[in-house]
Amino acid sequence: MIYKDNHLMLGYANWTELWNKIIGIKHSILTLLVVMAASLTSFITHYVYSDANAVYFMFTLVMIDAATGIIKSLRNKTFSSARLPRILAVLFCYSSTIAISFEIAKINTNFNFISTALISGFCLTSFVSIFENLHILKIIPNSVYTVVMEKLNALQTLFLGKFNILKRKTQKPKKKK
Repeated sequence: MIYKDNHLMLGYANWTELWNKIIGIKHSILTLLVVMAASLTSFITHYVYSDANAVYFMFTLVMIDAATGIIKSLRNKTFSSARLPRILAVLFCYSSTIAISFEIAKINTNFNFISTALISGFCLTSFVSIFENLHILKIIPNSVYTVVMEKLNALQTLFLGKFNILKRKTQKPKKKK
């Protein structure tokens, strides 16, 4: 390649070519994701938990949820790449919330349960979403889905009363008599 003005950066024509040589990855989005994953891993192990297995499990569930959601949207022909950054936003919100709760627990030991409760709640949210995605993909039969969702709705009603988070727009409303 010959450049008229010879605007080379360290002998490379542009930043992409430089990063391709340094990291060996040709796609900048993949490079960004690898760097973010490494940074997040370092953050978790140093600031959130010394043993971060629960957090890694939670992040794995979020990624599985994202993958099943992408497959579902591709099959339904409703995929939009504009919604992909939501995954990063969810991971950032989850990790920052857990980090804050862990710091609060360091200040006052009465709050030690908060980070574990948050991780459990985040994992349960991902489990339910994965379960729903697998049902929509017809991997989980209707009979199993109905029984599990009835049990979850019963538990939620027990703990939260008539306020029901799991009721989706896709469920048919009950007829009033």
